[in-house]
Amino acid sequence: MINIHLGQVSHKLCLVTYVPYFLDNKIFYKIILIGIVFIVISFFTSKLVSQHISQPLKELEDHTKKMADKHWGEPIKIKSNDEIENLANSINMMQKKLKYDEENKKLFFQSMSHDLKTPVMVIMSHAEAIIEGVYIDTIEKTAEIIKNEAIDLEKKIKQILYLNTFEYILENDSENEDINLQELINDMLNRFQIFNVNINWKIEITKSIIFANKEQVRISIENVLDNALRYVKTTIKIILKKDADFAVLEIYNDGNNIKTEDIERIFDNMYKDKSGNFGLGLAISKKIINFYDGDIKVVNREQGVSFVIRYPIKSSHQ
Repeated sequence: MINIHLGQVSHKLCLVTYVPYFLDNKIFYKIILIGIVFIVISFFTSKLVSQHISQPLKELEDHTKKMADKHWGEPIKIKSNDEIENLANSINMMQKKLKYDEENKKLFFQSMSHDLKTPVMVIMSHAEAIIEGVYIDTIEKTAEIIKNEAIDLEKKIKQILYLNTFEYILENDSENEDINLQELINDMLNRFQIFNVNINWKIEITKSIIFANKEQVRISIENVLDNALRYVKTTIKIILKKDADFAVLEIYNDGNNIKTEDIERIFDNMYKDKSGNFGLGLAISKKIINFYDGDIKVVNREQGVSFVIRYPIKSSHQ
């Protein structure tokens, strides 16, 4: 207590202080010790947890780097029963798909290289025969063989180039227009019939309007028609009709049936026909048709084969 005198008035000022007092210092030290133990436990626990997470992530990083360099190796194995394991499984699935595509691409180019060499060798051998004057038939016949092989070679080269660029062409080509399939097919048939006069053509086509790129649609149909001409015996039938919201085009030839196991693969880039040639034309046709929300299928008939193409008919709001 402090006495303060101000004039004749006396005041008393009281100061109150609080000082912690521990009856037993052992309690205080125990609290500090427990805190330190918790800090140490937390440190090592967080260390273990971070290692549990970072170690598999590091493995995934190394694995994806190897995949980027096309070093496939074995699938990565991570057993953590969490999202990281799910991520590893997804990466393994992606690796399997990429490896399959890479192997198919190599096989495709190896086989295609051989496929392109054949007409080149035929052209060279017949050209040398003309130069040396030892050709088997007439010079006109030999020249015709060279011309036909050159046309076949040019066609294959165009298909390869188109197959590798057509996705870009389709997605960046905005020149869509109304297409009268009846007129388009008639124009194509006029050209094909001139060079195939021995074939019995049966045509049943009606007017159908679709909205697409005319050149791409022409390619899609022409490839299928060219395939029919390759295997026809005597008759080709072309039917175009409307079915609900689709224009349905059926191209039939009376050639041999296609094996059941080949039907699902016939539109694949890697599919080879009986002569060992790749069916790039059909693969291109399917990709174009699908791009415009259509579909194509092959059906074995009692005598012959039909390719059925469906293109959406132009709607009123397009």
